[in-house]
Amino acid sequence: MRICLTVALLATLTGVPDAPTHEPTTRRQDPPIHWTGLLLPSRTVTLGFSVEGRLAWLGPDRGDRVTPGQRLAKLESEIEESNLQLARARAEQVADVEIARVTVRRLEERLEQMTHLFKKGAASQEDIAALLTELELARLDLTKAEEERHIAELEAERALHQLLRREIVSTVSGVVIERHLDEGELTRSSSGNVLTVAVLDPLEVELILPASWYGRIERGQSARVSIDGFDGPDLRAEITGMDGVIDARSGTFGVRLSLPNPEHRIPAGMECRVEWSIHD
Repeated sequence: MRICLTVALLATLTGVPDAPTHEPTTRRQDPPIHWTGLLLPSRTVTLGFSVEGRLAWLGPDRGDRVTPGQRLAKLESEIEESNLQLARARAEQVADVEIARVTVRRLEERLEQMTHLFKKGAASQEDIAALLTELELARLDLTKAEEERHIAELEAERALHQLLRREIVSTVSGVVIERHLDEGELTRSSSGNVLTVAVLDPLEVELILPASWYGRIERGQSARVSIDGFDGPDLRAEITGMDGVIDARSGTFGVRLSLPNPEHRIPAGMECRVEWSIHD
């Protein structure tokens, strides 16, 4: 009995090894890596005229926002406006066409009556032949009048296009960053640039990364962006493009990300920090 108690006490003091346990393995995550990038407009559009003329009106100034369809500038266009009015007046004239239609309709009625008379022997073949000739000429006059009206409509459309070429309408939503001309100045068809507009929604984040990072990131991957002075909600940008060639001299390649900026709250030209968390 004493021997059994001694053995039990020794076992308690020395400890019996427990069954081996397996701790769950976790996926290793590298600490976030920061890179410095530059915020740029996603597009820069230069708007101008394709015809020569004197600038009569220029609306937006530097820093003004513009929207698609907004009228921005106009050349002197009194002659073009008059040409459009004349062309529309010609296109709206219907008298010649209506007169020709009435003439054709009456001759057709006369031909029908003449045919009945011919069957009764009260009209000759020569009478019908003469009436047919007159009807054919009237139909040709109607065709000519309709063609002339169609040509007038085309001329009115051309006059409208000529007038519209003397206006600049914004094709993008953005901010004016440069005015190349002022009111009263002449434009040249070879260099008729008037305004430069920067598209700031979205912004483009431009990064230069070392070649060792090539293949570790891919198009469509998102990253966190932080900007000094903008402490609002987290900004997320998405990779939209990468250079397919490594610059041999510097051992780097370029990466472009798209950063939404719906209220134009963030200006272009600032530096930012881009953060990725790369998983093994």
